[in-house]
Amino acid sequence: MRALYRASQRGVTIDLIVRDTCRLRPGLPGVSGTIKVVSVIGRFLEHAGSTTSTTTGSPSTTSAPRTRCQRNLEKRVEVLIPVEDARLQAELRYILDTQLSDQRGAWDMNPDGSYVQRTAWAPSTASSS
Repeated sequence: MRALYRASQRGVTIDLIVRDTCRLRPGLPGVSGTIKVVSVIGRFLEHAGSTTSTTTGSPSTTSAPRTRCQRNLEKRVEVLIPVEDARLQAELRYILDTQLSDQRGAWDMNPDGSYVQRTAWAPSTASSS
């Protein structure tokens, strides 16, 4: 979490997709202003196990286990691998973008740690006279 806060303070945009609790607080000016946390809840609770980052102008995509919690990182062997094939990078980016833009099962975290469910935009059913 400290590394994410430091990155945010340096201007790095960070979008996190979480399934459960999250101790990080997004949107705090001067601390985590560039961080957004979304919890995507659904029937299958599936989350992309990939990250995308851009350094020195070139994107980097990796694939890793979906649950990067302490028990998995300290008591199991987990592997983070680079995805170099441009077609696969695009597919992973599409999956991440789809989850980040979810308007039905997504909940956005506020700076105080509370969540607000997103609602889909619906056209007005009121007729004008």
